[in-house]
Amino acid sequence: MNLNSGLFFIFILFISVGILGCNDYDCLPEGGDEVAIYNAKYKPGEFDKAKQIHVEGFSKAMEESGQDRITYFLEDKENNEVVAISFFRKGNTVHEWHSTEARDNVLERLKSLLKEPITHEKLHVIDSHATD
Repeated sequence: MNLNSGLFFIFILFISVGILGCNDYDCLPEGGDEVAIYNAKYKPGEFDKAKQIHVEGFSKAMEESGQDRITYFLEDKENNEVVAISFFRKGNTVHEWHSTEARDNVLERLKSLLKEPITHEKLHVIDSHATD
């Protein structure tokens, strides 16, 4: 993965907090679910504006897509980065998401704020665990 150790620690902490807040563990990803990890690096001085567009824009686009998924947004302010980790439920795919017009519209709004193109990795859940 292309995540530095600090972001990885934040990711594990954020996932743990998110899982512990789920009732009946309905929001736990299942084995085989697709996962997409997106890393966006923004220009210095543009981070706050970009982060707001990123989180609000993609959240709205996800709702409009009708896909069943869970997404966590993380930030690394020191490096002007936003990381989004999306867990796609069965019957929903990364490919379908990448084909939505709403997603493309958000990417267009972010284009001038990016330091470099957004990168992404597609993975699959092996298993998930939660404890009380």
